[in-house]
Formats: sequence, structure tokens, C-alpha cells
Amino acid sequence: MNYPQKKMILMKRIIVSVTSILTVALLFFATERISAQQVNSLYFLEKTPFHTKWNPAMAPSRSSIGFGVSSLAINVRSDLAISDLLYPATDGSGIPTSFLSGTGTTFLNGLNDVSNVGSSISADLLNVGLKLGSKIYITLSSSVNADMGLGLPKDLFKLIMLGTNDVGGNLDMSALNLNAMMYAKAGVGLSLKLSNNLSIGATANYLLGLADMRMGFDKFTVASNGSSLNVSTKGNIQLTGPDCLYLDYVDGAMTGPKIDQAKMDNFTANPMSILSKAPGKGMSFDFGLTFKPMNFLTLSAAVTDLGKINWDPAYMSRAKSDANFTYTGVDLGDKSASISDQMTQEIKNLVKFEQDN
Repeated sequence: MNYPQKKMILMKRIIVSVTSILTVALLFFATERISAQQVNSLYFLEKTPFHTKWNPAMAPSRSSIGFGVSSLAINVRSDLAISDLLYPATDGSGIPTSFLSGTGTTFLNGLNDVSNVGSSISADLLNVGLKLGSKIYITLSSSVNADMGLGLPKDLFKLIMLGTNDVGGNLDMSALNLNAMMYAKAGVGLSLKLSNNLSIGATANYLLGLADMRMGFDKFTVASNGSSLNVSTKGNIQLTGPDCLYLDYVDGAMTGPKIDQAKMDNFTANPMSILSKAPGKGMSFDFGLTFKPMNFLTLSAAVTDLGKINWDPAYMSRAKSDANFTYTGVDLGDKSASISDQMTQEIKNLVKFEQDN
């Protein structure tokens, strides 16, 4: 599997919202399952500058300035509901039962073919808003952002929960994937009030790619014969980052991303060097409008983060997994290492990434 050097790094997000009772109703009906749409409680607060990052047409009512970590947003999203992970107690204790208890049949039956888990973190470092007259609002902003997405196939849960003896048949885990990215953003925005009822806005953002990691498979199958697993893989992992970050190998097998401490110390001493030696650079744009047809109703729509980062091939390193082998299963009997460390090592053994020249 080959990944293009130029990647669309940010999804187009269409935000259409209505205030007052409609907003409350939507939030009420959305509580059953965690969704990928962010819930932004500051969206319609006119005195805060932060809502311009979700819709550049929404100008605050006054000028403002913020330095340091003036806003920190953490978002976790998944198509797994709480009801998938916890079940009512059956012993009368009132303590919910974890999906890991029992046979796990109920949990597995409720899963999609692929369960998606994601998170994002955004920290604003600078946020300046200048109100010019009654119709124009200019924003200057900068932030550091991190996004992560993980796709977990249903057959992977089967293997973990049922083990090699009871899983039975052939398992297809080709949908297993990982995407993680860290980047900095600096933007200039303009909001223009065309009338008392209509406003439009746009923001241009310069993107500085700091690190990008992607893993995917064209083939990842596991056939169980009861005592061992016959594994067949064909996939790759790609890491793009500063020269202090690299993929490490022991005896030809990848052990994971590592940091060259000497190069990291040099970067810490001169952090501005990232501007000239950034592994990725790009642009993105935000467009928005607001319309107020009635005094008690405001309609808002925006397309944000429309753009891409071009990653420099000179900063890329790759590993591939292309093998057919027999795997005898997980051995957690080593008391000298923690269970999490042992499990991590077993997963590496199961996938078997090797250096791709």
C-alpha cells in the first residue's frame, strides 16, 4: 500500500446550527452515542473571540486579545456507545458489568464491522480580534493541534476476547488502521456584516506540519487451527517528522517510533529552526455565513479546515509487513514485565513490521 506525498489532512466539516430550543433538542437526542461532531458550547456567545474558529462570519461584539494557552479544546469521538461497554448488573449489586466480563458474546454481537475511535487536541497560543467600526472584524490566531484516528476491526476483538482456541475459522483484520498527525496553524480572518441580518467571513491559515504517522493493510488475515495462528499480512506504516524522530529496529523488526535525544536537545535549544526544517507545509481556508431571519432565530453555516499539508519525502521513513508465518499466541507468564508491555510486544510480533527501503 502506498500513501501519496500530498494528503488531504483535514476533513471538511459542515456546521449548521439553530439556537434556543432546537439546539437543546438536538443535544438531548444525541446523548445515546458519542458522535464525531464536536459540541462547541461557546459557538453563539457573542463576547468571546473563540467562536470565529468555528465560523469566521461570527464576529464578537468587541475587540479582544489572548496570549499563551488562551483556549484548550479536547475532543474524543467514537461509534462505540457507553451501552456497548457497560451492562446492567446481574447480581443485584447495582455495579455495571464491563464488556470484558463473561463470554463477551453480547459485546461482540453489538459491534460494527469496524469500530472507530478518534481524538483531537487544540491549544490556542495567540488570539487577537480587532473590531473596526460596526461592520468589520479582523482576527489573528495561532494554535497547535493534534488529531488521531484508530480503526479496530470486529475480528480483532474476537481474537483478544476469545483467544486462539475458541476464535474459530478465519479472521480478517485488514481494516486495522491508524492515523495520527500534529501540526501548527496561523491564520488571518475577516468578518464582514453586509446587513443587520447577514454576515459573511473567511480565514486563511498557514499550516506547519510537525509529524504524521499512518498505518494500513491491504491484507491481514488470521486462520486458527486451535493451538496456533497462521498469519498473512501485507501493509505498511509511514512516519513523517523532524529529523529527531525516526522508526527504530531491533534485529530487523520495527520496535516503534524513537527520539534521537541529541537532535532533540539541539531542537530545544533552537525551536524556531522548525520554520525552515519543517517536515510539512500547507494552507487551509475557512468560509462561513450567518443569517438572522427573525429576532429569536439565528442560522449559521460554515466550511472549515479546507486544505492540505504537503509532506516532504526527505523526512519520511517507512516500514512494511509482508509475511506468512505461524503464531503460537500470547504468553503473559513473564513476571519481569508489565502486562501492558507484554501485550504491546505480542501485537508487534503478530504484525511483524520490517524496514522498507
